Amino acid sequence: MAKCEKCGNEYLTRECLKCKDREYSEKITKNNQNIYNKEKQYTNANSNKKHANFLIRFLATLIDTIIIFIPISLISEKYYADTIGAIIIISFWILWHGQTIGKKLLNLKIVDENYFDINLKTAIIRYIGYYISTITFFIGFAIIAFREDRKGLHDILAKTYVIHTDKKKTNFESDTADKIFAILSIFIGTFSIIYAIVSYQETKMLNEMFYGTNNRKIIEKNKIKWINKIKQW
Repeated sequence: MAKCEKCGNEYLTRECLKCKDREYSEKITKNNQNIYNKEKQYTNANSNKKHANFLIRFLATLIDTIIIFIPISLISEKYYADTIGAIIIISFWILWHGQTIGKKLLNLKIVDENYFDINLKTAIIRYIGYYISTITFFIGFAIIAFREDRKGLHDILAKTYVIHTDKKKTNFESDTADKIFAILSIFIGTFSIIYAIVSYQETKMLNEMFYGTNNRKIIEKNKIKWINKIKQW
């Protein structure tokens, strides 16, 4: 759809039907074609890049955890640590064109389904997808090893890929090893979630027992105090 600069009329033909401005129409068509060719060239160049598999992405995440999340968790409370970590990771994705420290070191990059840099909306959806991939007992991460496009659940939700940025073979080529580690991650994820739930329930129960006992003692003390006051009257 072109828009005539003279009269503002929008048209699909090669010239404006109102003022017959064919020269402008051809200029618009040529510019659009150039843009389309550049986008197609960029997309084709990146779509030929190898999609990163489970193991290499796990290593990138491990590097980010050691460098970013562990120091943050040591200097702040858990609630604030999660929020700060999310802001840092999303900022990296936007400012570093789909890369974090771990991904940059391992020559990986997050792109959208057209192989362009992700925007803020996509980055936020993808990070939220991390939580969904986690609470599904890590199955959301493990499916990376079993899909041809190497997408995790968070990639499916955000419509993204993770690709290699260089031409060297930095990927682990063994699909068998990739799948074994992916299945192992499901067991680890399941154990971790069950352990977290059990620990939370135990902590809650102990708090109720401790504070409940203290509350009963306080109530009894106040009761005796008021009874003594009434007797004095």
